[in-house]
Amino acid sequence: KIALSRVQEARSQVQFRQSERWPHIDLNGSVNQDEMLIDPGFYGSSKKLERVKQSQYNLSTSFSYELDLWGKLKDQEQA
Repeated sequence: KIALSRVQEARSQVQFRQSERWPHIDLNGSVNQDEMLIDPGFYGSSKKLERVKQSQYNLSTSFSYELDLWGKLKDQEQA
């Protein structure tokens, strides 16, 4: 049982090392919503307070890839 566990651990480490050779892509997103009361009278209008809603949407991505010029990743994978 212990030997099987060690074999599985070794396999997962090999898979992890192999995954380092592939590009990494990250995607992040967020949504912010605000609600405010403004006084239009401040701007010369005779209206009462107005409720204003504002939404902001953000989406960002990143891409990274390590070139294995000197075989560092390959050597780690084989270790």
